[in-house]
Parts: sequence; C-alpha cells; structure tokens
Amino acid sequence: MEKIKNPEVNKKLLEWRGKYYTAKSKYGEELSMMTVNESYYEGDKSVRGNPNSNKGSRKLAINVRNVCYELVESQVDTSIPMPKPFIVLATQNPVESESTFKLPAAQMDRFLIRLSIGYPDPKEEMNMLEKLGDEIPFDLVNAVCSGDDILQAQKEVSNVKLSARVEEYIVAIATATRNDSRLDIGASPRATRGLYKASKAYAALDGRDFVTPDDVKAICVPVLAHRLVLKGASRYSGVSAEEVLEDILNSAPVPTDILK
Repeated sequence: MEKIKNPEVNKKLLEWRGKYYTAKSKYGEELSMMTVNESYYEGDKSVRGNPNSNKGSRKLAINVRNVCYELVESQVDTSIPMPKPFIVLATQNPVESESTFKLPAAQMDRFLIRLSIGYPDPKEEMNMLEKLGDEIPFDLVNAVCSGDDILQAQKEVSNVKLSARVEEYIVAIATATRNDSRLDIGASPRATRGLYKASKAYAALDGRDFVTPDDVKAICVPVLAHRLVLKGASRYSGVSAEEVLEDILNSAPVPTDILK
C-alpha cells in the first residue's frame, strides 16, 4: 500500500483495515485479503480493486506474486503468512480484454500451470443441463478431503523418485527454450523447478513412485508455455509457445536408462 498524504483519507483507511482484520469467516478463521476485493483509498476518491490480478492495483498484483511463491501477503509493513495449504487460481477471459493489463513475464512465471478448459462435449453439456439446468445446488457440494489430506499428499509427492537422467532431460528442455530463435525469453530456473515438481505429481497421480520421461513430456506444455515470451516476428507469423515446445520435445533426446 502506497503512503497516503491526506490524513483524513489515511484515517478512513486504517479504520477500514481495523474492521477487516477483526472480521471472521464462518469457519472461524481470519479472512485473507486475497479472498476479497481489495478496497482502499487513493487521494480523495475510493477505488475498488478487482481480485483479478490483471485488473487490480499494482500493489494487489505484487501480493498475488508474493502468495504464488512465497505464501506471504504484505500489508502496511506487515507480512501475513498464508494458511497451509494455500493455492492461487486465476482465470483469463479470451475476449473483451480492453479493461485488463497484460501480466508481466515475472508474474506469469509464478503460476505453476496454465490450462485451457475449452467447451464441454455435447454429452457433458447435456449432463450439465439435466443436473444444473434449473439451479446450482451449492448446498450439496461437500469437501472431498481435508487440508491435512492435501498436505500429506504433497509430502508423498515429494518422495517420488526422479533420476539424474530425467533431471538432465528436464534441464535440456529448459535450455533449448533459452536458445530457440523464436523466443525472446525462455524457461527460467523457477520454470525448471516447476516442471520437476509437476512431473513428480503427475507420476504420483498415475500410481507410481518414480518419474519417466513420458511424465515430463505430458506435463511440459501446461507448465512452461505461459512462461515463454515470443519474439515479435514469431507472434506476427502465427507461431505459438505451445508449438515451440512441441518442436523441442520432438527433437530433444529422450533418456532410456532412467534408473541411473
């Protein structure tokens, strides 16, 4: 939060913050600033920031970046640890983007995975109408696991084995993105680490305690594509980051002796 010179506005801001931090959710836990619209005063006018990180204030964008990786939220010279487990989800509308701002590459790099949902197939859409056509029964939605269950699953994923040869394969993919002439910015070391962790999780979901090159290939595009920055000529010629990654995966030597 930037310093505010107007003392009356600053007083109102502090009063609002005092009320906010004493609020309790129905689960008895303190609300997080990241779960509601950020409301603050700037100059003499009230501004309501949107929780979407590409519509809100610069300070809100910094908080999104912090919680994405450091699991800490900073407010008025105070760092507030996020509860565990904690996850940041963001949605992007592919149309009507006039009022939004493109997220900087450093902030995009904080998101582990980007998925494109697309449209449901006809059968799924029919099922949606049958079950949710008249109303959405929120009261029937129940938790399928607890926070402790998620933390335990994370611990088990960290124990999944990933050999040195598969590590070399991951690094080779990241290095290839940095040397590709179609890209301005390739995969960062954070992206390499993200691919490492996501490959472990993918293997665990498949019921295995070891990672194969196929796990890396399966999760590579969702983990890396949104982090890559195309050169202008590449964008104008219709090249996508996904296509660049597919070319790299098709050309990178795949290790066979993965147990070494």
